[in-house]
Amino acid sequence: MKSISRLRRSIIFSIVSVLAAILALGIIILNVSLFQREKNETMEFLQTMARNDGVAHPGSPTRLHRLFRNFPNLIDAVSVLNAEDDSADSFFPVRLEAVGFRNAFAVRVSEKNQITHVIHLRPLVFTEEEVRKIVQKILSKDDDKGLTMGMLYYVEKLPQNERLICIANMQGDIRVFHVLIIYSIAVYLLALGLATLFAFMLSAAIVRPVKEAFKKQKTFISDAGHELKTPIAVIGANVDVLMADHGDNKWLQYIKAENQRMGLLIKDLLYLARSDADRAPFELCPFDFSSAVTNSVLPFESLAYEQGKTMELSTTEGLTCMGSEQQIKQVVMILVDNAIKNSERGALIRVSAFLDGKKLVIKVYNTGQGIKKEEYERIFERFYRTDESRTRETGGYGLGLPIARTIVQAHGGTISVTSKYGEWAEFIVSLPRD
Repeated sequence: MKSISRLRRSIIFSIVSVLAAILALGIIILNVSLFQREKNETMEFLQTMARNDGVAHPGSPTRLHRLFRNFPNLIDAVSVLNAEDDSADSFFPVRLEAVGFRNAFAVRVSEKNQITHVIHLRPLVFTEEEVRKIVQKILSKDDDKGLTMGMLYYVEKLPQNERLICIANMQGDIRVFHVLIIYSIAVYLLALGLATLFAFMLSAAIVRPVKEAFKKQKTFISDAGHELKTPIAVIGANVDVLMADHGDNKWLQYIKAENQRMGLLIKDLLYLARSDADRAPFELCPFDFSSAVTNSVLPFESLAYEQGKTMELSTTEGLTCMGSEQQIKQVVMILVDNAIKNSERGALIRVSAFLDGKKLVIKVYNTGQGIKKEEYERIFERFYRTDESRTRETGGYGLGLPIARTIVQAHGGTISVTSKYGEWAEFIVSLPRD
């Protein structure tokens, strides 16, 4: 059943979407906070260096290194990434023997931005040329602190316009952080796959009671419709006999009219029940679309004339459609009948059929009361009627538009409405040509 399948898809989509959003948010917060905290701790380390005239005491392993030291495969992955990375973005190589520890040094720079002294306790892993390029890049930033080329720096102003630049190599931490992101994405995708499987099984359990109730409802409508067809036919036959024996009178006419309305209601209910069960009769064959629209509208011209309404018909000749001609005619008749019933004397009713790209379009326009915007979707619900007083005058049970939408959707098309309340309304049907 299509409605049950749509419900299951909605449940699966909702569950997976919520879990995906929550999990993504958690992973992003975890990764960003981990790196940001490491960055903040390293900055504090650099500020301590600055207060200590650029001397860096041997520090403990960084947070990222402590996290990964029990996972040697991840450190190996960093080594592989480093060995294979020959891009221009790698300004200089990462010395893996220094990765994981705050490998920091300080540089004194003169007023003319010349390096006067390089301060370091541990062996410096950069050449003089690399140090010069790093310092030039930092000075071009014109910031007191920041991160550039994988180097976190802090600039302390000294007397005589000199500056002390404390630098920590965070390239190794960044590489480890990139590996952490890759593993996080892998875990995220695996979790989404498991969540989809879980949602699929859960949705089946959720919709099972709905499916049973829906099945019972359709069975009841179908059985009740079949049971009512016989007494309605008998009533109609008896009314005809009474009218033949006793003459026509308004009481018998009332009985006959209401019996006919009941017969149409049963017919519509049976069609919707079969459609819900995907058993509605449907013959797929090519037919003359233009002729079908014209022949559906012509019978209403006399009715519109009697009610003092103007009907206009405009169709593009030679259009063909693949589907059920009888059902498409029924859609047009429903929309035209709806336009006549919901318009006043002197109203204009205009029907047009034409080709729009690869779509066949039917438009049924009428002046009149129109439809409120909040009712655009509700009018396609079964038994919904916008104006109860008008319904009593014109008849109908609110099943015409739901049947029209069911037929159009079965043909792979769409039906919609647009209106200016108090002035006009227009229904638009779009069907695939082939």
